[in-house]
Amino acid sequence: MAVFLDGSPAGERIAGHAAEIATRHAAHLIGMFGAVHPRSAAPAESFARGAEGINQVLERHRRETEVKAVTAGRAFAAVTEARALSSEFRVVWRDSVDDDAALHALHCDLVICSRPKPVDLPQGWTGEHVLLASGVPVLLVPDTWTGSSIGDHVAVAWNGSREARRAVADALPFLSAAQSVTIISIERHNGRSAPGEELLQHLERHEITAQVRTVQAADGPTSQILADQVGEIGADCLVIGAYSRPRSAEILFGGTTRNLLARCPVPLFLSR
Repeated sequence: MAVFLDGSPAGERIAGHAAEIATRHAAHLIGMFGAVHPRSAAPAESFARGAEGINQVLERHRRETEVKAVTAGRAFAAVTEARALSSEFRVVWRDSVDDDAALHALHCDLVICSRPKPVDLPQGWTGEHVLLASGVPVLLVPDTWTGSSIGDHVAVAWNGSREARRAVADALPFLSAAQSVTIISIERHNGRSAPGEELLQHLERHEITAQVRTVQAADGPTSQILADQVGEIGADCLVIGAYSRPRSAEILFGGTTRNLLARCPVPLFLSR
């Protein structure tokens, strides 16, 4: 597993969540700190006159970045050592870190990120970017999340799509470790639905006990229905197949994934 870190309080919280999850799954945990090279960055005091002034600004920015990296590394070491976790801390320092984030994630089974992205992380270090660039599943944890754990009661958003099936397959370790699993199937009055009974049987073959919760809904956004259902059953994680239609269309017209990213109060396990 990998977790994206910065030196902020939000970074410390996500490190704690990631350590708890890695402990539950006996996983190796990689803490990743992304640093933009000073010559590619635009610090607030970037206006300078003359070569000496420019070099001073770049040096100041480099030192500030190093301090943040040390802060993040110490926080990460504290939570992993307390749990005797197998772990490592990496500083990815490149002219362009976006592709590097996806590259590092390729060697992980899961990437854990804060939602929204901490301001000190590079612009491209979002869960959405890694998911779309690498195909690695992503767990997005709201920075307001105060639950004691993630994955005790897992809800699965089921609509029978390719993305939903992929998400279930990627989330099998999460589902196996959960104390309770609920399949949420939305039945529309227009007849378009995907009953969850066959998925229930599939999970039983993997020795996962689950229950199906079918929601009758004439209309209304799927994202709102899912968020409401998750709240009603007290789930602490929602598994969903992301972007069943092109992301560009969701950006322009909205969509379940995009709306859930904005409003879902619990951690989201995204796969596609």
